[in-house]
Amino acid sequence: MAFTLPPLPYNIADLYSYLNQSTVDTQYNEVTVGFFNTINRLIGNSPAADCASLQQALARVGENTKNAELYRVLIHAINYLFFWEGLAPNTKSAPSTELMKEIEITFGSFENFKTKFAENITRSPNSPNAFTWLIMSNGQLYLKTSIFVSVTPKTTNTNIPLLAIAGWMGGFDALWNLINWEQVNDRFARAG
Repeated sequence: MAFTLPPLPYNIADLYSYLNQSTVDTQYNEVTVGFFNTINRLIGNSPAADCASLQQALARVGENTKNAELYRVLIHAINYLFFWEGLAPNTKSAPSTELMKEIEITFGSFENFKTKFAENITRSPNSPNAFTWLIMSNGQLYLKTSIFVSVTPKTTNTNIPLLAIAGWMGGFDALWNLINWEQVNDRFARAG
């Protein structure tokens, strides 16, 4: 089965008002598309050849060293899809009242949350290749920064990734105008 990059729910050019056009184009048209091309090249002779989703393929391939490259590229593709789907240029959405309350309980204020989020990314030695995640786990919000090759935090009944931001984005002030809070709010509601 061949995997195709799902269409974005927005026009990629809408990001250019907030982020460097060349960087966005490279990260989407070369890096993300490249992950799908590599997956389709590698998946044919793997245990995941008949899988219908990237997550299913990742679970089927596992960390088997025979399929190490496919495993790594599946992780990249899943992380990037989660990231791209978490953006919504020109959005007017905001954290829900319930999510904002949790953010304020955990971080003290929304401003502190934004500062901690940016610090987590920039503190990583692999900052451009890192993702910072907002995760709801066992009823608590926390931030996790992982390098490029790390697995998307596992979604379980008690561990729900809500938001991921890539370190290459830079301009963290602009980033808050791009968050698809409706999607984050929905994930948060399902986590509760």
